[in-house]
Amino acid sequence: PSPPPSPPPSPPPSPPPSPPPSPPPSPPPSPPPSPPPSPPPPSSPPPCVWFNVEIFADQKPFETYWALVNHDTRDLVQSQDMAEGGSGCLPDGDYTFTIFDTWGDGINCTADDTVGFAFTISTGYSLDADGVHPILSGCNFGNYSSIRFAVPYLAPPPTPPPSP
Repeated sequence: PSPPPSPPPSPPPSPPPSPPPSPPPSPPPSPPPSPPPSPPPPSSPPPCVWFNVEIFADQKPFETYWALVNHDTRDLVQSQDMAEGGSGCLPDGDYTFTIFDTWGDGINCTADDTVGFAFTISTGYSLDADGVHPILSGCNFGNYSSIRFAVPYLAPPPTPPPSP
């Protein structure tokens, strides 16, 4: 008789089970979102001097026009034709105001001063009741009349009263 068969070899022992993988480390908490930046404060408009052009036309208003030019930049600030007036705000600078008459006789004056033109500026302080200062005015000016002036406008000092 033959010896009984040997039992099959037993499988090698299995390694112990590995622990489950650990989760990746969590990132550090992020800081709360910062608020959006504040908008810049609104810029204040540049200080200015108000100007006004008044035209009291004669019987031929189509001959009259005017222009206000920034003398430094040569930019046209404002102009009108057909004897229309205008107004606006002038920041610091050097300006030229010119009034034109295409026929060359200006705005024909009348005895009662109901025609002509006036270019004024208002400085916000007063040498007269309103702080309005005449810069150029008239009527019989021929082809044109022009004046150059600066802003800020420095009004001439008041004339002292005559000594008694």
